[in-house]
Amino acid sequence: EPVAYEEEGLCHLDINDRDYGFSYVTEADRLVIWTAVCPRPPHSGDALLVQLLRANFIGQGMPDGALSLSEDDVIYAHCTLKMPIYDKTEFYELLNRFVENVDNWRTMIDLADRAREHIKKIRPDAPPPQEGEIRFDI
Repeated sequence: EPVAYEEEGLCHLDINDRDYGFSYVTEADRLVIWTAVCPRPPHSGDALLVQLLRANFIGQGMPDGALSLSEDDVIYAHCTLKMPIYDKTEFYELLNRFVENVDNWRTMIDLADRAREHIKKIRPDAPPPQEGEIRFDI
C-alpha cells in the first residue's frame, strides 16, 4: 500500500514491532532508512563502539549501510538506497536484508549483555572485562 510522507519527506513504519524511519532526499535521489538498534550498553567502552562502527554491514550485502552512535547514546543502523528502484521486489529484498541485519545486531548485543551478567553470577570474583571487550567464556 502507498506510504504517506510528512512534509519534510519523512515517514515512519512499524516493522516487527520496531520503528523504522524513511527519508527521501530529493536533491540526491536517495532513500535513507534508519532505526534505533539499542541504547549504548552501559558496560561498553570505546573499543566496542569502534568494533560496531567498523562493521558497517560489511559482507552482509547492505548497500551504504552503517552503524552510528547518536548524541543521546543510542546506536542507530541506517542505509542509503539509490533511487529510483523500479522493481518493488528488489526494494523489499533490500528492506528485508536491512531489518534482518538490525535484528542480528540487537541479538548479538543482547547475548553479550546476558553473558556478562551470567559470568557475574557464577564467578563474582572474575576480573571485569576490559573496556569494550565482549566475552562469552566462563
